This record gives sequence, structure tokens and C-alpha cells, in this order.
Amino acid sequence: MVSKVKEDDIILLHDSYQSTVEATFEIIDTLEKEGYEFVTLDEMILE
Repeated sequence: MVSKVKEDDIILLHDSYQSTVEATFEIIDTLEKEGYEFVTLDEMILE
């Protein structure tokens, strides 16, 4: 999933499983290191 992310993508993950929650932290760390910034939907819509 991380290799397919591009600017302005919205990533939706559900917290139904602990493994998804753990993967989310890894995804965020990886994408931040690549220079991506995370914003809320409200912030994205107002831009």
C-alpha cells in the first residue's frame, strides 16, 4: 500500500483488528520519512 500512495490520497483504515492499528503506525512513520504530511479531512477540504 505504501508504494502506491500519491499526493492528496485519502487512506482509510478500520481499527477492527490490533494488527491494523499496529500497521497504521508503521505506515505513518514510513510516509512521514518520505516527506508526506498528514492532515484532517477538514484541513484538506479548506485548502
